[in-house]
Amino acid sequence: MKSITLKQCAKFQEIFFHDRVYSPYEIIKNYDYFPMVILGEIGTLLNTYLKQYRSPNDYKKEIGNDCADIFICFLIYILYVQKNKQLNLLNKLDKNWNKNFVHIKNDKEFNKSILFLINKIYNLIENNNKIGNNILIIFDIIKSISLYATDKEWQNIIDDFHKFTFDKFTDFIKYTPDLWYRGSCWVDFKKLISWGKINDMFLPPKRLLFLERMMKQQKS
Repeated sequence: MKSITLKQCAKFQEIFFHDRVYSPYEIIKNYDYFPMVILGEIGTLLNTYLKQYRSPNDYKKEIGNDCADIFICFLIYILYVQKNKQLNLLNKLDKNWNKNFVHIKNDKEFNKSILFLINKIYNLIENNNKIGNNILIIFDIIKSISLYATDKEWQNIIDDFHKFTFDKFTDFIKYTPDLWYRGSCWVDFKKLISWGKINDMFLPPKRLLFLERMMKQQKS
């Protein structure tokens, strides 16, 4: 597979955009509420991260997923803002996609960064979604937190998330007769197949045949 770019992250989310919501994550039609969803994901990461100190188990994979979830929720929020306010915010993120950011050195700095991120997200609620230059600050904090918590490069976190999620949504066993994933998530099969090809994602022949059949049914 190719390294997933910001543009392809956004394209992947459009696969699930249906009835004005991004269905696999949060069915929320009022995007003003979405910063609260991001705060919930930050809480999930913090809870998983602290389990490392209370348990002998390895939580690196879960922590990586939690970090990716924070970014994906932030990305979906940006996409909502773009659609509703006719702004082009992705260009700002794209310029900083692989740029250097402040590296967290220890748990004390990690804790401060978590609190700083929470504050920045909460300010979006208080300031009526006026994201402005905060978009880059929030993005850099997410990258810094992710690197420290996972010990993995940002690009690897994003690639792992999309590989896992693509595999999940191409598993024909999980679809119900109405063509919805687990009966609750709408998927644009044409976009899903196209996205996989563009990003060199491996699809077993049986899965590809299933998706192509679903795509034809979806059109009819």
